[in-house]
Amino acid sequence: MRRAFTLIEILIVVLILGLLAAIVIPQFLDVTGDAQRTAFVNSARIFVAAAKLYELDHGEYPDEGHGELPDGFGHYIQSNKWESATPIGGEWEAKVDTGGITAALGVHYEGGDPNHDPAQMLVIDEMVDDGDLATGAFRQFGDKHYFFIVAQ
Repeated sequence: MRRAFTLIEILIVVLILGLLAAIVIPQFLDVTGDAQRTAFVNSARIFVAAAKLYELDHGEYPDEGHGELPDGFGHYIQSNKWESATPIGGEWEAKVDTGGITAALGVHYEGGDPNHDPAQMLVIDEMVDDGDLATGAFRQFGDKHYFFIVAQ
């Protein structure tokens, strides 16, 4: 005699699997977001240290630019790391003599970039700074520009 699962048994198993997925997936997404923010902060710290070394060697900070590597900066960082999207989306950007800041490196979001999330930028600021995007070592400039201050 053959024994098969009833429709009720199958529905119960599907329900249990759905509940487990509902518990696990949000936790996985949180871990992914944390990893992306941490990778962004670590890359930015490397770029800031490289910009400071560049200034020691050349007497000035790297030129401005976003998406493209500033002239001469490729001797201090891997160009593919700068020219690819940041771990949190957007493009890497260098600024000099802007908003009372001598030099800054950070991320720039174009137009309607779906990765632009002001709440995420506040979380990053809380990770590395004072939790206020208007002050400290990580700041917001304009609508879609966020920078680590290299020198004031």
